[in-house]
Amino acid sequence: MAANPPKRIALKVGDWLPHKNNLYVSSCADEETVGGATHVVRMDVLDAEGAVIRQEQKAAERGRLEFLGVEYKPGQWTSCFSSDGLKPREVTIRPAPYAPGLMFGASQ
Repeated sequence: MAANPPKRIALKVGDWLPHKNNLYVSSCADEETVGGATHVVRMDVLDAEGAVIRQEQKAAERGRLEFLGVEYKPGQWTSCFSSDGLKPREVTIRPAPYAPGLMFGASQ
């Protein structure tokens, strides 16, 4: 099983927009998507202490699944994907690193 993105950085600062992301899961065998896979994948969202704060299950269609609008707290919450017979995967969205400079050029 492969989760996309395996690593992601939140490219916004502060909490003025909701932290939501779309996560995509593919059923793989030897790095190739298994197009006929229809198994059920479970997503558990864990907080920083490891407590489950959201659960969702979906059946794969042609080896792929979408989990849309998944809330996260950068660097604190982890989305864990599992399915019988497949290696589990985790995704944690990290805060954007500090980058010195001005977004719109030098101020006047």
